[in-house]
Amino acid sequence: MAVLALGAERRTEWTYDMYRMGQESIKAGEGELYVVSRNQWDLGAAIKLVNTLRWGGIEIEQTTRSLTIGGIDYPSNSFIIRGAQSFRPYLSDLLNPQVYPDTRQRPGGPPDRPYDITGWTLPMQMGVTVDRHLDAGRLPADAMVSIDRAVLTSTRLKPSTGFAYALDPRRNDAFLAINRLLTNGHLVYRTTSPITLESDTWPAGTFILPIHSKTPAAIDLATKGLGLIVAPVDRKPDQPLKQLTQPQVGLYRSWRPNPDEGWTRLVLEEFGFPYRRLLNEDIRNGNFNDLDVILLPDATYSQILNGLGRRDTPAEYQGGITQEGVSHLYDFVEAGGILVTFDSASALPLGNFDLPILDISTEYSANDYYVPGSLLEIVVNSTHPIGYGMPARAPGFFSRSPVFSVRSQKDSDNSLEPRNQNVSIVARYPETNMLLSGWMVGEKVLANRAAVVEAKLGRGKVVLLGLRAQHRGQTHGTYKLLFNSLFLKAFS
Repeated sequence: MAVLALGAERRTEWTYDMYRMGQESIKAGEGELYVVSRNQWDLGAAIKLVNTLRWGGIEIEQTTRSLTIGGIDYPSNSFIIRGAQSFRPYLSDLLNPQVYPDTRQRPGGPPDRPYDITGWTLPMQMGVTVDRHLDAGRLPADAMVSIDRAVLTSTRLKPSTGFAYALDPRRNDAFLAINRLLTNGHLVYRTTSPITLESDTWPAGTFILPIHSKTPAAIDLATKGLGLIVAPVDRKPDQPLKQLTQPQVGLYRSWRPNPDEGWTRLVLEEFGFPYRRLLNEDIRNGNFNDLDVILLPDATYSQILNGLGRRDTPAEYQGGITQEGVSHLYDFVEAGGILVTFDSASALPLGNFDLPILDISTEYSANDYYVPGSLLEIVVNSTHPIGYGMPARAPGFFSRSPVFSVRSQKDSDNSLEPRNQNVSIVARYPETNMLLSGWMVGEKVLANRAAVVEAKLGRGKVVLLGLRAQHRGQTHGTYKLLFNSLFLKAFS
């Protein structure tokens, strides 16, 4: 009641202050312009970015014809975001890199740990290119219209009597369409190398949908509202094609509260991946032989192994998967299963599966290596099945993450290049200038080291995602590292 009384008493002052803040923001943003080009690696992610800004009250316009701004040519239907608007602080905070100061507890001492993450630049997380112009000049008013919500045009399926249709793997929403098709019993394949279609070359991992009488209607239904790129394939490609099946996914859920598990569920559900939860007793008893893939969300080895203690915890919620559960996971992989670990959860297979991989981050103190929730660049091998559809370089979200080094078959020395045939490096850090947004200590520790690794074990594989590929349901730019891992059994 006191808050309401104060609001009523000072209503005029408060509303006028809000007006002044908006006015100052508009003045500060004069001449500033952000452009989201229609030409994107993943247009669907760009549309989601635009709508996220709209939901936050940002005013956005869409071009009605091609324009040249700041010496860059933008096609029609690109998006214009003016800095001169009342919610500019929110806009600037989301679209620009964060530069976090190197703060120490004392001179030369350990980092002064921030409460939360230090880099959250939304376009980087989503894999979307946004150009900032500080002196764009006046734009023609008749070349743009204000929008309430950005929409994707419907997929246009060209009639074809050829071998198949192809679906572009660079867009995340292609996986939603593929899951819809697989759920309804339609055949789906993936290429293992780039494929030339019409006048364009599509990357390895392109989805191939063989034509039969029901194919066009099925594709129309599966791609509805997604605006995906579909092209006819006249004849069977001269390369091996891998048939996909709907992956049977198990997601570990500890009784310890784990936000990363919740975000993983959200992403799986948004993109049509069916899954079932695996509780501690399921893994202790090995109740998952029907699964193809098991996901371990970010958690320490101790948290997974030991779970909740006995203090104030009912008996049915005490403990973790135990060492017996670890043995069941080992048997699962060795028999042909896929185990995918996020970030800190990689310690479980590294400590128990005798893999020729080390997490060298444990060798350094925070003085030498510290990444408190930042965006770093990774170099991706897009010819590997886990990297299919990814650009050569991409921002990834890292938070006190592991740093992988592969041991050579010849000796015990760590090697930058994996000379072990059972290990593949899917993504690594560049040599320099990897920090894109936020704060990091120890660039030399990460230089050329592995961020994403695949290791063979028996007939199965372990995938170590040394980053939060699905962090808070925001990192659309690295979702494909997870999605491709779920279909990895087709490439075993």
